[in-house]
Order: sequence, then structure tokens, then C-alpha cells
Amino acid sequence: MTTISAAPVVRRRMMDLTLEEHALTVPLVWSDSADTRTIDVFASVVTREGGEGLPYLVFLQGGPGSEAPRALHAPSSPAWLDQALAHYRVVMID
Repeated sequence: MTTISAAPVVRRRMMDLTLEEHALTVPLVWSDSADTRTIDVFASVVTREGGEGLPYLVFLQGGPGSEAPRALHAPSSPAWLDQALAHYRVVMID
């Protein structure tokens, strides 16, 4: 049986944004239950105040070797974040 373990969710407020930081330990090889190797995955869910019921938009960074962008809000960074948060909760996976 494949299992996922999660650390407690850390919630932070930044102006009108809520950031939920998730740390998950997941199997490295899902198709082989005998392979017990795991990797840690970090995900941040960014929500604008009042957007808690919006659908999720998952942002997948383009490739290995760089960190995923972090949500900032003075000015908004990355540049597309404000528009996305008008319609979605944004999940940024690192």
C-alpha cells in the first residue's frame, strides 16, 4: 500500500493573501510497494481573502534546477499572480 505523510500545515498572512505551506513525504516509486524510498515535496497554496471557495490552479514550474517562485505581495510577484487569484486558489509546487 502506498502512503503519503504530511507535516502540519503552516498558515501565514501577507496583506490580503493567505499562504498555506504543505510538506508532503511521498513514494519515489509509486508502482512498486516494495521500494520504500521517498521524497519530500513542498507546496504552497495561495488564496486571496474571500477566495477560499475558488477552484485550484496548479502552477508547475518549467524544469529542475531552480526553486519555484514564492508568492509576494508588494508588488505582486510573480506578475501573473493577481489575475490568477481573481479566479483561483493557486498551488505552487516546489
